[in-house]
Amino acid sequence: MLEKQLQVELLNTIRKSAQTGDIQEMFEAKEEFKQNWINPPAPGVLNEIETITSKKQEEYSSKELTDLANRGMSYMRAKDYQNAKKCYESWAAVAGRVGVKQGDSYWARIEPLYLWLQKYENDSKVKEFADMQLFALRKALLEVVLDGKCAQRIAELERMYAEAESAGAKIPKDLQGLFDSTINRMDEYRKKQELFVLAGLFAGGIILLLAFLIWMVARSR
Repeated sequence: MLEKQLQVELLNTIRKSAQTGDIQEMFEAKEEFKQNWINPPAPGVLNEIETITSKKQEEYSSKELTDLANRGMSYMRAKDYQNAKKCYESWAAVAGRVGVKQGDSYWARIEPLYLWLQKYENDSKVKEFADMQLFALRKALLEVVLDGKCAQRIAELERMYAEAESAGAKIPKDLQGLFDSTINRMDEYRKKQELFVLAGLFAGGIILLLAFLIWMVARSR
């Protein structure tokens, strides 16, 4: 008798919560119906519960999907990536639960947000890569050593500069100035080293020539 009374109360709770829109209360009552009864509810009662809850679940999910899509689009227009992404993830969770597929009316509402999030994330990755290229270039410029490998280092720095530009990086003014001054300094050092080498070769040639002349004079005596 007590079981029958509880079943009636639960059924009435489901009916009432379906009318008032209290989805949580409705599903809590439905869960209680899943217990092991000594005298199970009649099939007609179980069918009624399934019909009521399925219909309300569909209505609730539809409203939830619409609300989340609208909120997500508002965040997109405000360029609020974090909140827009949260809305999309919540929308995707509900959509997965109720079987929404790409191409239906629910998807059409959220698709602009989905595409915007993808573009934003792709642009962010491109910017991150460009920033890494700039960081590497700046680090290399600050660690330059003036030695006999200046020609190779100039070529390497010019390659890094070109890679940063091809990655879409906008070279900051201070980095451009550092690049130009460093390349000029290294090029001047390289030219001086070449002059020293030429001067050494020239001096060596003069010494050899003098030695040869002295030898010739000595021999003629």
